[in-house]
Amino acid sequence: MEIIKRRGVPVLITCDIDPLTRDERIRYGIPLSEEQSSLLGTSIELMIDLLSDIGINATFFVTAALCEEIEDELNELKRRGHQIGCHGLTHDEYDNYARLPYNEQFRRIRSATEIIEDFVERVTVFRAPAVRISAKTLKILEIGYLTDPFVSSMDDNTMDDMLDNPKTIVDFILDLYMIK
Repeated sequence: MEIIKRRGVPVLITCDIDPLTRDERIRYGIPLSEEQSSLLGTSIELMIDLLSDIGINATFFVTAALCEEIEDELNELKRRGHQIGCHGLTHDEYDNYARLPYNEQFRRIRSATEIIEDFVERVTVFRAPAVRISAKTLKILEIGYLTDPFVSSMDDNTMDDMLDNPKTIVDFILDLYMIK
C-alpha cells in the first residue's frame, strides 16, 4: 500500500470494490435495474481520474466474484500503477470473517486469492468484507498477506457506529495515529 505524506500526516488511500446490496441501491437512489458492472465501471473510472489528477496511487480491494465483470477496469488500475487487494470471495453475509470457523475462512480466502490472481497476478493485501475480521483471519493472512492495521481492532458494534457516523471514522484514524 502506498503511504503518502502531506504536511507530515501519513495518508493511505484505499477503495473497496464490492457489489451494492438491494438496500444500498434504494438508500442511494440507484435504480435496481441498472447493471452492477456499469455502476462499478463508472465509479472506478471516476476514481482513476481523480487519483490521476492529484498524482497519487491507491489500493483497490476487490471481491473475487466481481473480477470477471470488471476485468477491463482491473487492467486499467494495474496499468496506472494502483495496487489490487483481496476483499474476500463474495462480500455477502457468508463472508463474515469475524464469525467463520478457521477452515472455512482459509478456504474462502484461498479461493478468493486464486481467482483474483488469475486477473492481477500476485495479491499481498487483504481487507475483510464489511471490515469484519478475527484473530483466526490474521493467523491465515500471515502466510503472505498484509492487512489494514486498524481493521482488526474493531468489533461489529464499533464498525456499525462508524458507518452511521463518518466523522467517527476520521476520529478513530486520527486517534490511531495520534494526530490531534
